[in-house]
Amino acid sequence: MAGTEDVLVALSGHGAHLKSTDKLYFCPSGCRLDKPDTLLAVEEVRSDVPIQMASSGVPFLFIPLANLKAVRRTRPPVGLDGNVYVFAMSAERSGSQLHGRMFAAGMGVGEDPATGSAQGPLGAYLIAHGLVDGTPTARIRSEQGFEIGRPSILDIEVDNANGRVTAVRVGGRCVAVGGGWLDV
Repeated sequence: MAGTEDVLVALSGHGAHLKSTDKLYFCPSGCRLDKPDTLLAVEEVRSDVPIQMASSGVPFLFIPLANLKAVRRTRPPVGLDGNVYVFAMSAERSGSQLHGRMFAAGMGVGEDPATGSAQGPLGAYLIAHGLVDGTPTARIRSEQGFEIGRPSILDIEVDNANGRVTAVRVGGRCVAVGGGWLDV
């Protein structure tokens, strides 16, 4: 998607949270992938919920896996230039509800340690398919980056009414890993 979007930022002693004022989009059923094993070296893809594309600006293909071990065994997809996010509804750390990995070979990213732009659509996906509940607000803690030695925790809040998403907030704490300036 191209264009601009208004994003609200709330700062607190616990970090920053972003709230998108734009809509989350799900690809129609024609965008679903029927044979993930051709892209990923995993066999434990869940059959009770769909593999589906979702976006709040950057599209991600969400692939739900059966368990944490399946997420750990996942290898980067071969021959796919899109953003692939695999996840399981189990986690390494206490207090986390899910563990994920994001691969984006087409963007030059082998694996991303913390994909904030995927968390909003992921939260909406989880609500839409009944993987979490929490009306009027679901609070979800997501882990990522453990397999590449850069563990990250992201917090997702999804406001919803009867399974319909009305707002999404994503946040967490961060650590500066670099800095600089640009003289124009």
